[in-house]
This record gives sequence, structure tokens and C-alpha cells, in this order.
Amino acid sequence: MSAAAVIVQHWAEDDQQRAARHPHRIEDARLHVRMFERDLRNIADYAWLQQRKAQRQQEVVRGLISAAANDLGAEKIAA
Repeated sequence: MSAAAVIVQHWAEDDQQRAARHPHRIEDARLHVRMFERDLRNIADYAWLQQRKAQRQQEVVRGLISAAANDLGAEKIAA
């Protein structure tokens, strides 16, 4: 999170203070923040995919249980 602090500090500085710093400093900080944002997005997307996977698994299990229950019911009727 130090990259975000560098950006905020850059906003607060006047032109003279900014000139005293290396120009790559702010660009590097911006890139680090963008990478962090991408990481957060990837984490959120992965969690969403895992949730959808769990839902699909639950649907399959429910289907299997329902099919088994229907088969048992048909066997009882036939007997």
C-alpha cells in the first residue's frame, strides 16, 4: 500500500516538491496500484468461480438424490 501513499503524497505536493523527486517514482507507484487492483479483481473473480462451482456440485448431488428417490419409489410400487 506504500504505492498508494506515494500517489497521495504526489497530489499534495507543489511543482517544486515534485521536481525534486525522480519522475519514475509516480509512474512506478501508479503501476504498482494497478497491479494491486488487478490482483484484487482476480481474487474476487476466483471466489465467484468457486461459488458457481459449488452451486453446480449441489445441483448434481440434488439431481442424483432425486433420481435415487424416484427409483426407490418405482421399486416400491412394482413390489
